[in-house]
Amino acid sequence: MNLSRIGGVGLITRIPAVTWGLVVILAIYAAFSPRILDPVHLLDLSREAGPLIIVAFAQTIVMIAGGLDLSIGSVITLTDVIAAQSMMGDPNRAVPIALFCLLLGALTGLINGLLVSVFRIPPLITTLATNSILLGIALVISGGAPRGSIPQNMRFWGNGFIGPIPASTVVWVLLAIIILAGIGLTTFGRRLFATGANERAAFGAGVETNRIRVYAYVLSGALSSVAGLILAAYIGTGSLTLGTDYTLNSIAAAVLGGTAFEGGRGSLLGGVIGALFITVLAGMLTVLQMAYSGQLITQGIVIIVAVLLYEWKGRMRYS
Repeated sequence: MNLSRIGGVGLITRIPAVTWGLVVILAIYAAFSPRILDPVHLLDLSREAGPLIIVAFAQTIVMIAGGLDLSIGSVITLTDVIAAQSMMGDPNRAVPIALFCLLLGALTGLINGLLVSVFRIPPLITTLATNSILLGIALVISGGAPRGSIPQNMRFWGNGFIGPIPASTVVWVLLAIIILAGIGLTTFGRRLFATGANERAAFGAGVETNRIRVYAYVLSGALSSVAGLILAAYIGTGSLTLGTDYTLNSIAAAVLGGTAFEGGRGSLLGGVIGALFITVLAGMLTVLQMAYSGQLITQGIVIIVAVLLYEWKGRMRYS
């Protein structure tokens, strides 16, 4: 029996490395704004990070399978535009339109997955093209000026509370439990990792690698649409720039959490911590009243350094 996997030792060794970076960033943040550690502010932080955490799940799943999804931001934007302009503040339209948006996100993922797996178009090219197409559709639908509004029963999921906990936090925590169980306790999860680690060997072992990768992209599209619905519920209206930052930030969160670009290695828990790290860092730079240009530069440098340290640690482990 491997005792290192029992009790505290196993727990510590499984903690994503970016966790310590999050602790440091929180400590620095607290030095400038001590109230950030109040439970109310921490819960608000979990709400703010919710959409990024959800798309970090999406990107992590695709990257574990050896892919990449650059269409996440456009799925978010198109979801928001369709939701606002179709619901038009009518609570009776909220559920059917939300379901339609989820179906559209899953369909986008299906198309991405088929193009990558069946037609063997590189993921970078496929999802970049899909991103462009979806943004074009959003422009056509909105006429360049999104209209409409999100009804109050839908806005609850962006601004409401279930007890003291933000409703959006409840959503991403439930999703985390479902996804972690689905990947950690089923054959799908093992096949997902096997596909990304060595597709040829996995196929030789009987894994339908094309199907697994398609499933990964479908999940990514659906999760991106969930994030878009939560963001739409939060802002209450349509926006053509809502998803702009989420594609690259989802990749950053996944990589910071320990997911490898080459596939076959990743951590959904790490993606959560990576998303929280990015959110806390952005909040701290805002409190420091740093110009937006400086925030972008600082975030980029910190992410590069963190990834370099992670890769260096990985090489040391296997050397």
